Amino acid sequence: MRIAQQFIIIFSSLLSLLILNQRSSAETIIPSKNYDLYISKGIIEFDAGRYDKAKTEIEKALAERHDDPDGNYYLGLIYLELGRLKDAEDRLKRVIEQEPSYQGAHYQLGVVYYKQGALNDALTAFSDAEKREPPRGMIYYYQGLIYHKQGNYDKTPPLFLK
Repeated sequence: MRIAQQFIIIFSSLLSLLILNQRSSAETIIPSKNYDLYISKGIIEFDAGRYDKAKTEIEKALAERHDDPDGNYYLGLIYLELGRLKDAEDRLKRVIEQEPSYQGAHYQLGVVYYKQGALNDALTAFSDAEKREPPRGMIYYYQGLIYHKQGNYDKTPPLFLK
């Protein structure tokens, strides 16, 4: 009888541990309500031009899901608006590494490089953006500006006409 009781106690303990472990694993897979709230609030603040508040909310979202492309993209945009170009570059590169076809990431990275004066890197980023988003007119505008700054005047007019 004593062995049967010990077996039941051990079996119950193992079963409890298994259930707790499965619950922990499931919680990491289930979308976080906090993430959804923070990312939404961050985007609202960003759209309103309140970049410091937007940064706070997006950082909270990224604390929930640190590799989320949306959170990293918006944090990159916020850093761009705040003039923190190296931080913006890092975030946008992270987005592209995670999701190479992320809408707007290559274009925004091109803007960052342009503002940093890294014109050849900017051209590469804008070329990548052109392949993914040909209707985005500002791609051609920046390409034209870069070629003009580089003294490559024959390439400028066709780009400005796009």
